[in-house]
Amino acid sequence: MENIKKLSAVFAALFLMAGVFAEPKSTGLTDSDVKNWAKNLGAIQKEFDKLNLNDESIVTASKKDYAKAESVLQKYGISAPNSVEKYAMINQCSALLMGEDEMGGVDAQSMAMMKSMGIDPFAQLRANINSKDYKVVQANKKAVISAAKGYADSIPTDSGTDYGVPDPYAESVAMNKKMAQPKIDDMNKAAVPIKQVYEYLTTGKKAGAGKLLYPTEDKQNASKYKKQKIDAKQLPIEINGYESNRFEQTGGISEEEFVDELTASIDLKKNIATFTLKWAEAEFNKDFDGTSFTTSPIKTTQFSKTVKTAIKSAELYIWEKNAWGGISKEFVLATKEGAVIHLWNMISNDGNAYSSRVQFGDIKAPEDTNWYEDNGN
Repeated sequence: MENIKKLSAVFAALFLMAGVFAEPKSTGLTDSDVKNWAKNLGAIQKEFDKLNLNDESIVTASKKDYAKAESVLQKYGISAPNSVEKYAMINQCSALLMGEDEMGGVDAQSMAMMKSMGIDPFAQLRANINSKDYKVVQANKKAVISAAKGYADSIPTDSGTDYGVPDPYAESVAMNKKMAQPKIDDMNKAAVPIKQVYEYLTTGKKAGAGKLLYPTEDKQNASKYKKQKIDAKQLPIEINGYESNRFEQTGGISEEEFVDELTASIDLKKNIATFTLKWAEAEFNKDFDGTSFTTSPIKTTQFSKTVKTAIKSAELYIWEKNAWGGISKEFVLATKEGAVIHLWNMISNDGNAYSSRVQFGDIKAPEDTNWYEDNGN
């Protein structure tokens, strides 16, 4: 079932798009367009090769390349207007026809298992193909499948190309890359502050010492904060920041979860601090070829680092009775490497109201990072 393996490249891309786009508009396909596609597929590809055009370049074509592609397609009977869009639509429809044809050979038990797992690739594929255009292609099913399989068989096994109908597969990789990029960007953006904190803690040279937080966080009452000697009974300080990045892999069959995390335990009696930092970095999976429904187009690497250091100095600024009836305070801790950590919080008397901020030099800790003094409860 080599063709269904090749066609899964198309399914992979369209799975990723399935929940995002409604059925596309009709490209205005005619019976003549489809017949000419089937008759001239090989010739079209040869001309594309001569012009250094491929399906990915057509999807994201410059005006110049788009015009070249249109010229070739119209030469071989794919009518204007929208010759490129019509050609792409026929490619995708042919992939569906071939997929259905190949799946017809799958035994009933395997089909039942796929159905029980919620795997229905054709339903999602159809959602991204215009039904009117598909009917035109389907009316020429025999010629379309014959042309597609014939072209696949004409490609030498050592050519380095594993495409049956090449355009949809290259398009699928391009579409996967386009659809995956926002998630990649989000994950990498979330990792930036934790990576910066790690570099700062280990070198102390990536950011300045930073400024006191309370004059900004509690501006109206800044004058009420007083520097105070740290009590010998000072409780351990805990820092906790956590964010989970969860996303569905291609096909919706499985999920992966990646964590950006910043935690710390600081003992001011022993002047020792231990930091744990985790983050995930993402990139497009260059090895992704769409041959597996469960392979993600996003390649992720999870990092986990532990930093143990000595606290060289510690200062405490405190307002004994804040506007909420509780205590506001800021610790300023300097490590032996030269990193400076600012911990500010404001707590109400009954403990129901709480505000907190953590900063490492000039680097603001990831959002939702807070700190507290651990009384053991």
